[in-house]
Amino acid sequence: MTDPELRDFRMAAPGGRRTEPIAPVIPSIVPLRPAQASPEAMPAAPHVFIADGPGGQDALGIETLVSVLTELAAHKNVELPFCIGLLGAPGSGKSFALARLGSAIDALSAQAASQHDSPYLSGVQIVRADAAHLDGEPATAIAGALYDGLGQTVPEFVEEALRAVRDPHAAVTEAAERLDQAQRRLHLERDNLTEVESRRARLFETLLYETPGSPVDAFVRTNRPRIASRLHAFGFPGDPILNYKGLVASLAAARGPGARIAMELRALWAFKGQTRLLIYALILVLTGAGLGWAADHQAAMLEPLRAHETGAPIAAWFEAHMGMFTALGKAAFAGAVLAVLFNFWRAFRFLQPILRGVTLLKTELVNRQHELDSAYAHQTRRVDGLAAEVERAARLHADASAHADKATPQSGLLREASPFRGSGERTKALAFVTALASSIGQKRQGAEPARNAPRRIVFMLDNLDAVPVARACEIMNAVHGLLTNPAFVTVIAADPRRMAQAGPAVEADLEKWIQVPVRIDAVVKDHAGFIAHLIGRRELATETKAPLVQHTRQTSFDRPLSDEESQLLIELAPVAGRSARSLKRFVNLYRLTRAIVPDHSAVLAFMLALESGGTPGEIELMATALAEAKPGADLDLSQQPRLSALLATVRTLEREPLVEAMKRVVPVVETFSFRM
Repeated sequence: MTDPELRDFRMAAPGGRRTEPIAPVIPSIVPLRPAQASPEAMPAAPHVFIADGPGGQDALGIETLVSVLTELAAHKNVELPFCIGLLGAPGSGKSFALARLGSAIDALSAQAASQHDSPYLSGVQIVRADAAHLDGEPATAIAGALYDGLGQTVPEFVEEALRAVRDPHAAVTEAAERLDQAQRRLHLERDNLTEVESRRARLFETLLYETPGSPVDAFVRTNRPRIASRLHAFGFPGDPILNYKGLVASLAAARGPGARIAMELRALWAFKGQTRLLIYALILVLTGAGLGWAADHQAAMLEPLRAHETGAPIAAWFEAHMGMFTALGKAAFAGAVLAVLFNFWRAFRFLQPILRGVTLLKTELVNRQHELDSAYAHQTRRVDGLAAEVERAARLHADASAHADKATPQSGLLREASPFRGSGERTKALAFVTALASSIGQKRQGAEPARNAPRRIVFMLDNLDAVPVARACEIMNAVHGLLTNPAFVTVIAADPRRMAQAGPAVEADLEKWIQVPVRIDAVVKDHAGFIAHLIGRRELATETKAPLVQHTRQTSFDRPLSDEESQLLIELAPVAGRSARSLKRFVNLYRLTRAIVPDHSAVLAFMLALESGGTPGEIELMATALAEAKPGADLDLSQQPRLSALLATVRTLEREPLVEAMKRVVPVVETFSFRM
């Protein structure tokens, strides 16, 4: 179910109608949250066009009302279930109040989680539904809305409750199949992860030897004749491509600049032809050095030859040709230099394609490594996610098996299923909702609850006037019949006048469906202040309310009834009690509203009793007497002895004149009423 789009629509209630103007707005009590504006904050510019939506700030002045309802919905010691009806005509602000109330309950529940002595519950879950989106059988659609809404926040709790609507042994089989499927997927993804790891480890060899068309492969094949001749000249027999890739691999695998220097030095002396050139250079250097020494020391060298008659001609010849030996020595040095230069030139020609191949290989390694690292990270996340899914499937399978074991008869004899047990969708919906309430009840009683079980569920239903009247009544009947467990608070936004078009019986059904009626249009009466808020001129509002302070550790509901209050309620019972339901509503509404007008609790009780169970004649007489009474005067109810006697008791408990006190109380009574 998607979140409902909140819309406003008016309210009209069955019963007697009053023609006099409704009194001013009810007084303020503890609000939902402290004011956020700071003195230094600049006021926001007003919008040039205002959308008709449920968001925005409270320009309607319903903060007090929402505060009371929030305390009621989240209080620990209220008896469930009950239904709050936000009643009003189209455009009166019901959807705004509904959205505001949901946000306030969320905030109050979150604050209660950090305060062990708070009178409010933590773990209150809000489920929002749109009547226009409830398709099919209403009870099934409402159960589906609960499943969708709670499944987003407490999925394990919902899964556990869902077992109540299914055959436990079939659930075990399905859980086992899910576990097997998840394990197969996990094994497959782990194999894929191993493959990616292997590809990462073998990337070097793969790119060099097993990837046709790689940059290194393309380079060596393009320059094969030149590379082959150079390798052959350096004494590398066999396939020149493999030889070349082996040299590239050895140089690329080595780390640090020392490896390249070592390779370059080996190219100077370690390969075929290079050593011979160095030997030739050494011989030539030695030859040149010897000839130079002979030229420098010719006198000492030729002196022994001149001492002999046979050696004199030889010494003379050497002396005559000594310049030639000097030239030969210089030529030998020049030959040695040429041999060394030729050695360096051959080494350069040999290394140049190898270094080029190393550069190409490392560039390709960086690119492919980034791709494989991304694939490895993605595959690792998939494996981790599937491992968590397998763990969850195993836990669900274990839970389903335990549930099936508990459902199996201990005697070993399988009983036949009851022929009266329905198997339709409505029955499953009822079983699912009952299971939700049962889990919450276990948590409330201190037993072992379901995982992440909330402590209360607030079901909010909006947009009833978007469906036909008959369908709206069916939905309300389904809500009343389905959410009757002591775990639910229901809040609906409805137009009772429109629903009453279904027939006279709906007027009685409204009192059965709704325990706390709240007329939104009876609250919103500061029209000038509303306009001033919309145009950004709050200073022109007719009424200015001071910021109030939030108290999450206190609640007005916990204040006990005094002896005077208790006695007065008992005396008012004959007026308030046309039925047990009306008596309950009378007491509940008195407890709910007495904090709003604490100085006029006796008058409030009298007016609530009259509103709850008074006859049309009594109500009409009171309305007329109140409209005609002058300030400071007393009310004349002598035509109704019952009311007159009760009013005498109220008069003894009231400090102010009755007329002024009643005019203060009337807005509160009208707000929590089915009557216009």
